[in-house]
Amino acid sequence: MLLLTGGTIAGKVAKNDVSECIDSDSSSFMPIVNDSVNIVKKNWGIEIEPVVEELFDVDSSDMLPQNWAILAEKITESYDKFDAFIILHGTNTMGYTGAALSFALENINKPVILTGAQVPPGYLGTDAVTNLVNSLRLAVWGYHPIKGVVCVFGSKIISGARIKKGTDFDYDPFQSFITGSLGQIGRFIRIDEDALNKHIAYLSKVKPLAIQSRVLSVKRF
Repeated sequence: MLLLTGGTIAGKVAKNDVSECIDSDSSSFMPIVNDSVNIVKKNWGIEIEPVVEELFDVDSSDMLPQNWAILAEKITESYDKFDAFIILHGTNTMGYTGAALSFALENINKPVILTGAQVPPGYLGTDAVTNLVNSLRLAVWGYHPIKGVVCVFGSKIISGARIKKGTDFDYDPFQSFITGSLGQIGRFIRIDEDALNKHIAYLSKVKPLAIQSRVLSVKRF
């Protein structure tokens, strides 16, 4: 399930001399999603059935706790229908949303992947497709148990509670607080197994990992 929240990757971007106006509705974003799904299928032979839903369209600087509540509720009500959730989000408050969802979805047993773009779709040099493809790659990655809230952006895989934005210029704008780096993603995926195991251990501290939504422990905002 892909959840659109706005921001550079999936929000309304003003038209200029080098780009078209990009709308965040699911129908206009589907060609990008389908291209990304086809890339994963062609290279890995994995069938992905994407469902795209626009929850809201806000600049990430305007993200509020009620937006986090909507995201947590949508993931909870859709939990039994999907194997993974990808949230398309603006970069300015991605760290706040990652932390909020990490604490809200206490024992989640599926990946919730935050991603975005430094350059909007339709602009020269956009990184939107690369970040979306990499998010899909991690969502179906079968070699390590990816679960919980993580950020996939540029070449980084970062634990959701440890996302820190450092620049508006680079394609790799995010760093991790202390031990929050879970790995790197590029031509290959490299996972830090010790860091990933620590990340997953936090998810089962309160209750066993949730196989179904009825045992998913969700903190309300």
